[in-house]
Amino acid sequence: MQDINLDLDKENELVFQLSVEGAKPAKVQSRFLIDTGNYSLSFPAGSPSSGEVSVSIPPLENMLSEGKYSSSLEVIVDGKVFTPININTEFSKSITIVAEVVTKKKSQQGLSVSPTISVNKVKMNINEDKEKLKSIKEERAKEEKLEKILIEERKTARPAQRSGRPRQNKKTQEANRSRLIETHIRNASKQAGKELSEKQILKLTNFIKNKGEK
Repeated sequence: MQDINLDLDKENELVFQLSVEGAKPAKVQSRFLIDTGNYSLSFPAGSPSSGEVSVSIPPLENMLSEGKYSSSLEVIVDGKVFTPININTEFSKSITIVAEVVTKKKSQQGLSVSPTISVNKVKMNINEDKEKLKSIKEERAKEEKLEKILIEERKTARPAQRSGRPRQNKKTQEANRSRLIETHIRNASKQAGKELSEKQILKLTNFIKNKGEK
């Protein structure tokens, strides 16, 4: 007895080779039977063509359960029933793979993280402001140091007149005094760690000269 496997939840098609010999021309019918133990299921087969006969079995998941059943092909010739083949038929469900998209909503607790993130951003901005404030304070400290040095230098900015030498004219005295002040400013800026441009040096020179004249 042959064994075949069929899908319980899909349509199946069986093809048998069939030849009827030693009979007068007559009408030939065939059918495929499945014995469940309590009842039989019958499926008509097509007319023999080129020595073959085919049987279409629809999905039986609503009528049968998975398992093995005795089956047979019956051929009816001139009212006589012949069973040329018996088959053990095993029905099983086909394998199916189902993929579904599952979306999860964020819990209320997860949403409470947002305020924490914004607080961190504020802290970062405060740190940046502290760095800027520190840099400004350092610049002010350098300027105050330079101002103190310039005050000390201004006290000695007037060159003393030595006895025995002819007095210089006013223009020469002003020029010498300007050069002396500029030298003191350059030295003071180096000591304070602050670089000044020529324009700034000239401005400070004039400021010190005007203060000394008052």
